[in-house]
Amino acid sequence: MPRLPPRLLYRAHRISPHLRILLPACRDIESARHELRWIREHVSSFPSTRHAKVPVTSSAAATSKREEQEAKVAHLCARRGRGEPLQYVLGTQPFGPLEIRCAPGVLVPRLETEAYTVYLADLLTRHYSSSSPHPPQRHQETSGGELVTKGDDEGRLGVLDLCTGTGCIALLLYERLRRHAQRRLLPPPRVAGVDISPTAVALARRNLDDNTRAGLLPRENANAAVVFTEADIFADDFLARSQDGLLMPSGQVDVLVSNPPYISTRGFDRDTGRSVRNFEPRLALVPDERLKATAVLLECALEDVFYARLLDIAKELKPRFVLFEVGDLEQAKRVVKMATTLGNSEDFAFEIWRDEPDAEGTEVFEMGSGSTIATIRGEGHGRSVFIYRKTKS
Repeated sequence: MPRLPPRLLYRAHRISPHLRILLPACRDIESARHELRWIREHVSSFPSTRHAKVPVTSSAAATSKREEQEAKVAHLCARRGRGEPLQYVLGTQPFGPLEIRCAPGVLVPRLETEAYTVYLADLLTRHYSSSSPHPPQRHQETSGGELVTKGDDEGRLGVLDLCTGTGCIALLLYERLRRHAQRRLLPPPRVAGVDISPTAVALARRNLDDNTRAGLLPRENANAAVVFTEADIFADDFLARSQDGLLMPSGQVDVLVSNPPYISTRGFDRDTGRSVRNFEPRLALVPDERLKATAVLLECALEDVFYARLLDIAKELKPRFVLFEVGDLEQAKRVVKMATTLGNSEDFAFEIWRDEPDAEGTEVFEMGSGSTIATIRGEGHGRSVFIYRKTKS
């Protein structure tokens, strides 16, 4: 990374010493201004911890409060200036209408992830506008506006999010699909998130609780609509647990989504930013070296080993829709080729979504034989692979 010009550092310091501290991470004054504003707003949203009993009208108390806030601002700017992700510094990241808590040890949600999650949710709501995925159940609406299902879970759309991290994908899908179901008087969806990291699972559960208390997610009156579970998708008993309903309480998986580790060791060392390398969990980005033998067995590169396993899971669970985040267009094409092993190619359709999948513009990706394999949608880098079953199995 090139060094910042001394004139730029001097100019930032003249505006505010805090900008000078933020500049190494932000790289330009305008970005540093934005981040300083967000940090100040974050600090001002919390009450003062000192002199709580001093009258508000006291000038000494007001001065003390300003000093305390400035000390907090300086501390957070120092953390950010060392390269720590802003989401860790502030503690949260907006994700659709939700506020996702972020913490060291768990991957920070990205804007591109939010974009394809919203696009997928909108696609699913359009698909189920005229019918539900299973026979509808009897249900009633409570005085609080909640849908209570009568009977078992057969009428509910089942979403399974593997490598869930903060739970952002699972929670945003639930929020949008639940809202659609309520409008159409359909049973609410069931969503399950799975991660190998106990830190991630605990954070995802906290995000569920926080957003529910804040009124950003509805409160369910009957069975829990969203669950987060610790599990290893490479474990020998993972599929048995999935099929027995231990991970997805309803048993039925209609939608399988995953943002798995997909970066190669070389790509992590060469292409990721310093902030990512120094602060975000490598386990969530780069497949573990201990999976090399599994990659050889599945006949794929180590950076693609999660996709091979996820596709094996999809073969058994038979979801109608599958969505995987990928690193770039080339990896997306490899995943599409791997996905042709799901079954008869005439039964499936394949799409590659770019960073902005709802933007105009489509291309086709063709195999060496010249047959069309996938439609590429949107603008930006290749970001996700979407697979859907044309006919129910």
